[in-house]
Amino acid sequence: MSKRMWKAVSPLIATIILIAVTVAIAAIVIAWVYGIIGPTTATPEKLQIYPDQRLVNMSPTQTVFNVTVKNAGGVAISLSKVYLRENTSCVATSFIGSVGPNPGYFFSNGTTPSSSLPVGQVANLTAVFSCSVSPGATYTVVIVTQSGQAYYVTVTAEQGS
Repeated sequence: MSKRMWKAVSPLIATIILIAVTVAIAAIVIAWVYGIIGPTTATPEKLQIYPDQRLVNMSPTQTVFNVTVKNAGGVAISLSKVYLRENTSCVATSFIGSVGPNPGYFFSNGTTPSSSLPVGQVANLTAVFSCSVSPGATYTVVIVTQSGQAYYVTVTAEQGS
C-alpha cells in the first residue's frame, strides 16, 4: 500500500492569494457601485415623442411634419436638424417648436431666435421640408439634437389640400 504525502501551500503563498482575491473582489464591487450611481447623478437628454405625428405633402416642393414632443430628460434640449431617413437630402428648411397657446419658440434652425426646451415642457414641433413625399408611403423622420442624439419617428405620409 502506498502512502501519499500531501503538502500544504506555504503560509506566504496562501496570504498572497487571499490578498489578491480580496483586492479583486473590492475592485469589482467599486466598479459595480460607480456603474449604478454614475448615470443617476446626471440625468441624460430624453425627448419623448407623442403618437400624434403627421407628415403632409402640401405641394410638389413642400412637405410639413407636425408632432408633439416632451422633454422627459434632465437637461434642456435644442435641435440641430430634422430630416427624412429615406431621403437624407430632404432636410427641413425650417423647424419651430411652440409651447402652449402663446407661441414660445424653443428651437429653430435660424429663422427665429433659438433657445432650448426646458425640462418637463411639452411643445408642438413643426418642420417644413422643401421636397415632396408620396401619400400613403411610410417615412422615418429623424430629429437630431444639438448634443447629437437622434430620435426616429415613423409616420405615414398624407396628401394635404
